[in-house]
Amino acid sequence: MKRLIQFVCCIVCTTPLLASNEKAYSYIDKYKDIAISEMRRSGIPASIKLAQGMLESQWGESELATKANNHFGIKCGSQWAGPSFYRMDDDYDANGNKVESCFRSYDDARSSYISHTEFLQEPRKQSRYGFLFSYASDDYESWAKGLRQAGYATDPKYPDKLIATIQKFGLDAFDERLTSKDLVNNSLPGAPVLDMNVNSASKSEIHHQGLKYILADGKSTAEQIANHYKLTVRQLLAYNETILVPSDVLEKGEIIYLEQKKREFEGDISAHYVKQGETIASISQLYGMRATSLRAINKLSRTEEVSQGQVIYLTPGSVKKASERSSDKQDRKKSKKNKKAYLFEW
Repeated sequence: MKRLIQFVCCIVCTTPLLASNEKAYSYIDKYKDIAISEMRRSGIPASIKLAQGMLESQWGESELATKANNHFGIKCGSQWAGPSFYRMDDDYDANGNKVESCFRSYDDARSSYISHTEFLQEPRKQSRYGFLFSYASDDYESWAKGLRQAGYATDPKYPDKLIATIQKFGLDAFDERLTSKDLVNNSLPGAPVLDMNVNSASKSEIHHQGLKYILADGKSTAEQIANHYKLTVRQLLAYNETILVPSDVLEKGEIIYLEQKKREFEGDISAHYVKQGETIASISQLYGMRATSLRAINKLSRTEEVSQGQVIYLTPGSVKKASERSSDKQDRKKSKKNKKAYLFEW
């Protein structure tokens, strides 16, 4: 009888655990593809996406997930112009009374996953979340700790919960170590590889920042590409600082510009966080900028190189704004220090 009671208790205790595991695996199967797709587009580990989605949405069964398709608890914010969903959370009015919080609402969960990427990559939030993108796309531990550091969640155990979820369900199996070139190629629609058998240049060329470029086929040299596009080798080398030896076969997928690059980046991104192995020349290719301009904007000498995690600004205006923010921050610290000294004197 005693053994029978123990057996029954064991079944009762493990049933909720089995049910929760079943929900988790069902969630993973449903959203793993979009998590992988967004990782290849942005560099955010698929394991982090899935773990955050699972925790924030309670396996997709939270009120926010079921009624608003919001799997990441993202609030409206001042720039949100889409549909909204209101519920009590942690917002208060001017009188200290708790009020309903505004959350973003989506047509489907897939849109929520895409919005999560855009939320972390939003230019206005670069000073907050930008450093995360210096971590590798398969370094989920750094991402988990970084999200907490950036203030994505207030729970001090948030990183531990993400890491535990990833390890329990083997979510890191979906992660891939992507290079900056992989991310750019995935983020640019189309991106055909050069076909030397096509006579018309317009069949292979694509545009980035208003500039014509192609992706190397892994078989051709700079000399052959220059001849194919009716350019001199000197012109092609001037447009692409990463090409050092004209007679060498260029790596497949390498960006090759067919005209002079711009002096600054014209997109929404204002800064780049350097990843391992990147150089000024490779970064200039990613953003369609001249390497000399990139050095001038960031006050780097002709021989000075960048290091992992370093911030590289893409426009003179972004440098000025960063300097102003830094100055304001120092002034606030100085004011606070002076105030403390004043109180101490009294």
